[in-house]
Amino acid sequence: MKKAAVIAALFTLFVGFSSIPAMAVPIVFNLGFGGTVSYGGGDSAFTTTNGAVTQVGNGSTNLSIAGGDLDFATGNYIGGGATTSGFENNYAAGGSVTIHGDIGSGSVLLMQGNFADTSTFTCCSGTSPVYASSFDGLLDISYVDADLAAALGFNPPASGGSIAQVEIFFGTSPTATGVAFSGTQGGGALSVSEVPEPGSLLLLGSGLAGFAIWGRKKLAIKR
Repeated sequence: MKKAAVIAALFTLFVGFSSIPAMAVPIVFNLGFGGTVSYGGGDSAFTTTNGAVTQVGNGSTNLSIAGGDLDFATGNYIGGGATTSGFENNYAAGGSVTIHGDIGSGSVLLMQGNFADTSTFTCCSGTSPVYASSFDGLLDISYVDADLAAALGFNPPASGGSIAQVEIFFGTSPTATGVAFSGTQGGGALSVSEVPEPGSLLLLGSGLAGFAIWGRKKLAIKR
């Protein structure tokens, strides 16, 4: 009887774990060199216009994007301050983010969303004639193209995302927080994440519960 109980409990646990799909892998858009990054000063938004997007992938499959185009605007500037390397500007949630491009059947809207929280521009490193900076923020994703999702095994809706422009180049360095500037996107990434399947978590819970029940019975028998 004890052996049968052990086997049953372990089988339940095994079913719970084995029924869980592999961890959801985000799709990632690679940002290239090109496009205008700017801030108008004061309470203006931080924007990127015609930012280059070269490909999108899931870690095992990569798709080239012809004419990939990133356009976004954050919420308004909400403050900033000095850092060890210069300064940073913070921007409110909101605004909009879109990527258009052609993955094989003509140029379409590939993804759309907005900024989920405060985003940050950080300045600056390097020396004249090229100063490098960065920008990052969290995203709410409202749309992913169905053909793109199918090609990469992505299951909409998205749970969220993030953007990181890891290089922004300036011929003239931005001078201080709250002061206008304009530069060029140098590279980075925008990622979009899946929503985990609730059923897989339920199966995991049932497996652990079965093992816990067997453990309590075993302790009761020993007593």
